[in-house]
This record gives sequence, structure tokens and C-alpha cells, in this order.
Amino acid sequence: MTCPSPSVKYLSLFSGIGGFEHGLLRVKPDAVCVGFSEIAPCASLVYQRQWPKARSYGDVRGITRWSVLQNHCEACRQKDAPCDTHADVESPAVDLLFGGSPCQDFSTARNGERQGIDGPKSGLMHEFFRLVKELKPKVFVLENINTISDRDILKIGRTLRCGCVQVDACHFTSQSRPRLFWTNASARIPPVMRVGPAFESMLDEELSPKEILNERELSKLYTRLHLRKYKRSRRSKGGIMPHECRITNLFTGLSYSFKHRSTTLMRSSMNRTTNMLIYDERLAEKDMGYCKETGCRLPWRRMSVAECHRLQGFAISQTARNDEEAMDERLNRRERVGMLGDAVCVDVAEYLFRYIYNDDARDYGQLSVSRMFQRRLASVDTS
Repeated sequence: MTCPSPSVKYLSLFSGIGGFEHGLLRVKPDAVCVGFSEIAPCASLVYQRQWPKARSYGDVRGITRWSVLQNHCEACRQKDAPCDTHADVESPAVDLLFGGSPCQDFSTARNGERQGIDGPKSGLMHEFFRLVKELKPKVFVLENINTISDRDILKIGRTLRCGCVQVDACHFTSQSRPRLFWTNASARIPPVMRVGPAFESMLDEELSPKEILNERELSKLYTRLHLRKYKRSRRSKGGIMPHECRITNLFTGLSYSFKHRSTTLMRSSMNRTTNMLIYDERLAEKDMGYCKETGCRLPWRRMSVAECHRLQGFAISQTARNDEEAMDERLNRRERVGMLGDAVCVDVAEYLFRYIYNDDARDYGQLSVSRMFQRRLASVDTS
């Protein structure tokens, strides 16, 4: 008894809201999800709403080769044993395995010493290693942050027997989000030579008053930025922020211009006073929040839910838990922005899978070159 040859069948680990999946379906529209692993209730609901036929495995530690075969192979299910195709343990149980394992123990955002790959959360990466050995996928892709120590990068590479590539979302969207990807197809993925749009192109045309910081939030912002010595800047307005800077990250203290990129969207962005704030001079003075420390009104606002979706390459409808958006607005925002902060950028996933599966994608990453490079070419031509 043998199995029919299907389209690409993939198993998703640490799935979140399906950033990898949306990128894959742009390249392989006929790809079939045989199951996903996600323990966060909200993210699982969002995922199942988009792929209702996909089986939820829950905790990744409960997935085995036999449970995967039982789920998607009709021949194995009827025989109640591995079919002729899957009888050999070296045969692929799925065509594609991917996932973005937890990064908390790798992140520099944690207080104290990082525990790395042996930490309680990032240690779940070992489950990805186990399933690569058990399932023997034709292609696998593992994603994580780029602040992993060199020792752990070397350990991961030796375990998976492949190198890693770094891709920054700023080449596709308006967000600086460098990430590392380990894949057995890494040799086929070239460096990205394109430039994403400026941050100002991602902003909403109509501003919502719900996103404007109130007096209490402005006081908190004032205190936190003063601790980072912004008050010493001669170019500051109201003692809070340099004029030419339009977006700031409260955790890192980094500021960006609308002409360039935004800081990285993280799960902590779900907080009431988010770590991604916009100094939006388009706000009318009557709509600005009042800051009692400076005695003036300031145009600070939070990034909207729609803007967060654009940074990650999602459509705003793709993170809805249900068809009715009648839930509490604050809870809805916190859930959706938090899930987006954990997700893989859809455009980056598309870039990877386009090179993995499509031989005609030679120029996909070179649709546009940087303006600096264009100026260099112009100077060479005129000389």
C-alpha cells in the first residue's frame, strides 16, 4: 500500500498567527498544512480561523513521527501502521518543517544573564532538532533573533548540519527586524539587495484619537526618556524628543526618522504605553495630549493596529479571532499587537520560500538597489 504523491505538505511548529504560512502560500498556493503547534490560546484561535482543517497538536513536545503520519497519510491510517512509503524511517514524513522557536533566553531584553539554548523557553529549540531527525523533512527552516551568542549559533549549526542566513525585514517593509534562519537550503538563498519603503509610507492617513497619549502616559514617557538623557539634547522639543526624530523605542532609546525605518515590533508593544511611539506632527493641537511636566501639548501617539500589521506584512483581517470585532477594544489591541510582535514577517518568509522552491526567483531579492548605490553608479557614469 503506497501513498499518492501530494503537493507540498508542511508541519508548522511554534506557529503563532502563521507568518511563515502566509509567505509560503504566496509561493506555493497549493501547499497543505498537516498540523501546527501553538500553546497560546489567542494565537491558536487566529490560526485555526485561517486554516480550519489543520490539526492542532498543542505542545510541541507531544508530536511524534507516528502522530504526524496518522494525521495526513490515509494509507497509514487504514493500515494502522506505517505504509510502504513510510515504512522506512529515513523516508520524509513531511515535505517541509518550519518554526520560529521562543527567543526569550536569547534576547538582550532579559534582565540578568542570558541562559541561551539551555534556557527553559528557548530550550524548546531542541524539540525542533528532534523532529528534524524523526520526520526527515525534505526542507526545514528555523527562525530566531540575531542576538544569539556565537557559541549557540555554532551549536545550532552543528546540530542541524547547515549554516544560517540573516535577513532583515527592512528590505521589504519599514521595520528594522534582523532575524537568523537555519535551513538545509541556505546555499540557495542570496543576500538581499533591495530596499524597503520609508516608514512614512506605512502611516495611517486618518489618525484615531484613541491612539493619542493622555496626560498620565505622557508623564510616564517624559520620565523614561529623561532617564535616557534626552533632556540634554539642544534639539529637543518640550524636553522629550529631538525634532528630526519621529519614532522611538523606549527600551533601547533608539530613535528613527520617518524617512528611514521603524524599530522592531516586539510583544512588549502590547502594553498601554507601547515601546513604539510616534511623534506625529500631523495631529491638530486640539487633539494632542497635555504634558504637565512641560506645560504644553505634544503630538505623541501609539502606533495603530493597522500600522503594526503593515510592518509585519499581514492584512488586518488576518489577526481577527472571529468574524465579529465586537470585543473590548483595548483587549483586542493588546492581543493583536502582541501576536504580531511574536510573528515572522510575511515578506521575509516569502523571500526565503521563493528561493527554496522557485528556480526563477533569481532577481526577486534585487528588485531595487539602495539609493546610495544608485548615486555611486551615477557618479561612475559621469566621471
